[in-house]
Amino acid sequence: MFNFSFFLILIEVARTRLRQEGDKYKTFFQTLGLIIKEEGVYGMYKGMATHMIRQIPNTAIVMTTYELIVKYWKTNHEYNLSTHEE
Repeated sequence: MFNFSFFLILIEVARTRLRQEGDKYKTFFQTLGLIIKEEGVYGMYKGMATHMIRQIPNTAIVMTTYELIVKYWKTNHEYNLSTHEE
């Protein structure tokens, strides 16, 4: 999860900046380049801690829900995955 979030944060930062009012940020790549030029590479990862604080509980909820649904389905349905027969 960390590696994927490490790259996904670039998209989040650019998207957030593109939503700001004004004409400073025009396109995705122009925004990334401008952030790196003005703030350095560190500027791309300013919101990483906040993003991770939000993402970790979200992922935990999704995974727990998935596991509960799979467990419920297996206990309440006789379904053979290899032959697709009930």
